[in-house]
Amino acid sequence: MTKKKSEEPVKKQDAPAKKTAAKEKLILYEAVQAHKTKNYIIVGALSSAGLLDQYRYEESVYGKEDIEPSITMDELDNCIKKFLGE
Repeated sequence: MTKKKSEEPVKKQDAPAKKTAAKEKLILYEAVQAHKTKNYIIVGALSSAGLLDQYRYEESVYGKEDIEPSITMDELDNCIKKFLGE
């Protein structure tokens, strides 16, 4: 009886590190619109973080001018948690 040569398991190739949705920079206006928290809570959090003027500016020029992405969803979550005291 001959033994079959056992096959070595196929190694997964290391995939290049992808940006996760939470780590990807977004336009502040888009991040607020995509967030699951109510907008009035987010506006309060942005105000306490000093980002309300930036949000209002981006809201006024959104779709008319190019806006540089400036915030990640994690950063927005942290602003909201600090505002709510969590």
